[in-house]
Amino acid sequence: MRQMFLVTILCIVLTVSACAGQAGDSGSDGNGETSENATPIATIKGVSPAYTQVASNGKITFTDGLNGISVDYPDDWIGDQIRGGTRSPSMFIFTSYYRIPGMADPRTIDGETVITLTIIPPRDNNSIDALIKSQKETWVKDGTKILSEENVTLANGVTATAFVIDAYYGQAYNLFTVVGGKLIFCEGTGDLEAAKAVCLSIR
Repeated sequence: MRQMFLVTILCIVLTVSACAGQAGDSGSDGNGETSENATPIATIKGVSPAYTQVASNGKITFTDGLNGISVDYPDDWIGDQIRGGTRSPSMFIFTSYYRIPGMADPRTIDGETVITLTIIPPRDNNSIDALIKSQKETWVKDGTKILSEENVTLANGVTATAFVIDAYYGQAYNLFTVVGGKLIFCEGTGDLEAAKAVCLSIR
């Protein structure tokens, strides 16, 4: 049922995009000239049963169809899902370099940015505070240094806790929050400012 709803929405978006292009208001002034005030039209970048990707204004909005969580990332990056078991958290990966879909090691390619987004469904006894506490304990055991910790606000107004850490694989940006009742963990390595921008766009 959810997939049918998603397909219906995508058909509507495609129809509106096609009609807008035919109407001549997608950048042309009627004389073949491009208008500087033209409104960019969103295009479907990729669709699977698990997620959708819509490109607009230099960014791709990636939406997890199962959990209803969206995130924005640069349109020259690659984004997809990491497959796990049926009881595994939903995991997605976004990289600044081309790779085989569903496969990437965030600690092997110098100069590139890798972001992993983990969505944990609500269960008994789990909370964002417990998740953060557990992660801090893991960092201590691994010898990871916490360089900074701060409360931040996502683009949708939801509060989150962000860390910059220095681990054996280099520095990383980590963000923990709750969206739609689901625990969210976003980690980025490489360009930490780019990682921060992507993580803060979660909604």
